[in-house]
Amino acid sequence: MVQLARQINTSMPLYVVRRAEQALARHDQLLRGANVLLLGVTYKADVAGTHESPAVAVARELLRRGVYVAYPDPMSQSGVSMVL
Repeated sequence: MVQLARQINTSMPLYVVRRAEQALARHDQLLRGANVLLLGVTYKADVAGTHESPAVAVARELLRRGVYVAYPDPMSQSGVSMVL
């Protein structure tokens, strides 16, 4: 059971990227070149770090596919930081 849960959790970032791609396609838009704002990157309350955040894997896959990715960072001066 635990192994199945791990497999599902590991596959979720790619699933999320595919869903985003499908949503854009329904509006005749491409994923490559799209601007995406990720929310919930720092999912632990009062913690600015992204340690073990599944959003990091989502961001990496989006970047690999040519997407411009940003996320709100409550600890930065501007409030928004680019994911590199």
